[in-house]
Amino acid sequence: MLGGALLLCLRDDHNGISVDYAEMADGADLQQDVTEALTNLPVSPTNPTIDPLLATFTRDDQFYEAMHALLAMTIPLATTNGADRAALGPTQIYVLTQLAAATTIWDCDMTLHDLLAERGLPTTKNKLNFMLAALGQ
Repeated sequence: MLGGALLLCLRDDHNGISVDYAEMADGADLQQDVTEALTNLPVSPTNPTIDPLLATFTRDDQFYEAMHALLAMTIPLATTNGADRAALGPTQIYVLTQLAAATTIWDCDMTLHDLLAERGLPTTKNKLNFMLAALGQ
């Protein structure tokens, strides 16, 4: 149910809810605020909001907050010098594959490097692709 509600929020708003929200919240963006709030959910590769967020990021790879939420919800912060790459599950690998396929986020998102470093992941597109290739992706 949460995934469906999120998908409705992230799709193009034809019923004016986003406009009403912006008026009530001093110009804030409903989609952005909801997506940023998702970064506070516990890490879980079975979270029902993952698929709607992936669909949103695939449709609009300039919606960096969607990828930020995906990273926060699927890959825990590193407790060692690097992520245990052998322990990455299919959902985590798929999220990283979608990130590696994107272009704009690598060129324009000033926080991506830190988000990846916090998780012990490669901090450049080239290094991430190399890691994914080593995992058979």
